[in-house]
Amino acid sequence: MTLINPEEDLASTQELLTSVLTIVRDLRRRFESLEQQAATGEDVKAADVKRVAVDLTSQIALCQKLENNLAECRRTQAGIAQGNGYALDLEQARSKIGCQLDRLRAARCSGPISG
Repeated sequence: MTLINPEEDLASTQELLTSVLTIVRDLRRRFESLEQQAATGEDVKAADVKRVAVDLTSQIALCQKLENNLAECRRTQAGIAQGNGYALDLEQARSKIGCQLDRLRAARCSGPISG
């Protein structure tokens, strides 16, 4: 059996997101550098611009996916049901149900109910 640790999942996803954000910053700098080269009249290859743009687009998509995964992990840790944004306090529910069961047991043993 495999033990799933949400804290480790959250930490590794956050670490991966930080790494991808660093890559996005570097790609943005490369893109800005190419833009400056073109503005100063230097020869810029279209293939270089296209490659940086494609890499940037794919890394941004990965960032969005990782951010969604992080948000889902945080919602799960907070006990929020997927999609509707409502949290379930299971400990409170257990306590309430336990109290109700105790009252039912006590009522059962107390004799006939007067009507």
